Amino acid sequence: MGTFVSKLNAPIVMPTPTYTLPVEGGDPTWYASSEQANVTATEFTTSKPGTDDVVLTAKKYTANVYASAELEEDSIVNIKQFMGDKFSVSYAELLDKVWYNSDTETGAT
Repeated sequence: MGTFVSKLNAPIVMPTPTYTLPVEGGDPTWYASSEQANVTATEFTTSKPGTDDVVLTAKKYTANVYASAELEEDSIVNIKQFMGDKFSVSYAELLDKVWYNSDTETGAT
């Protein structure tokens, strides 16, 4: 993946585990029409712009990595920084997967 679509969206603060979020509905539909003054409204489908609701349900994700004290001592790189970077990238990929596919059942691979 690597596109990190999740960075394009602001986080939504959810005060409860299930949260109803109001969202904007559709826009009016425009039609080409004649210049005649006697065009009736029945010649076009009436638009219904408005609002709607989306129900968000919180999900919890967990990742674990085990490392020995010797790894930190013997590593040629800063292993804490390395692992922190790996966690950050894999979490962003997980969020991308959720955004792209609405996949909330599996983690990033």
